[in-house]
Amino acid sequence: KTNLRDLHVLVESLRHVGEEEDRDADREEVIHRAEHYQREHTSLSSSLRKATLTYRSCFLRRQEEERKALFEGSSSDTTTEGGLRRRRVPGSQDRPFLSLVSKAQDSTEGLRRTRQSLAESVECSIATMKVLEKSSTTLHTVFEEHRAYDATMQTGKQLLGKLRQ
Repeated sequence: KTNLRDLHVLVESLRHVGEEEDRDADREEVIHRAEHYQREHTSLSSSLRKATLTYRSCFLRRQEEERKALFEGSSSDTTTEGGLRRRRVPGSQDRPFLSLVSKAQDSTEGLRRTRQSLAESVECSIATMKVLEKSSTTLHTVFEEHRAYDATMQTGKQLLGKLRQ
């Protein structure tokens, strides 16, 4: 895609160069070539789009086939269907999906714990940011006061110097 974008930019710059040519013959030749390259660019773009759509449809079809193969039951310990291999958990011959359900529940519970942990981390980060912002504001106020006192001290030194003279 980046090469196609670069090609598009080059075609546009070639078109601008053609429009700036002094001689009519040169201008027509350059514009003709730019139009030819523009047609090639359009053709390549459409080919890329078609290839991308074909890839996506094949990918989705293959995913759907894999899902179907995974959810189909089998009577042996290992089955190869569509290049997939599925093993049964020992001790679960009478209920093959029970272990899958418990694993899914365990995974869901783990994700809930992770989400809760992340939420607590976000809350802690927000609290830290508020404290940091308050500290920054206080530091800025102190800095401004210091500058004011410094200016007052400088003025006082100058006045004392004038008084001594």
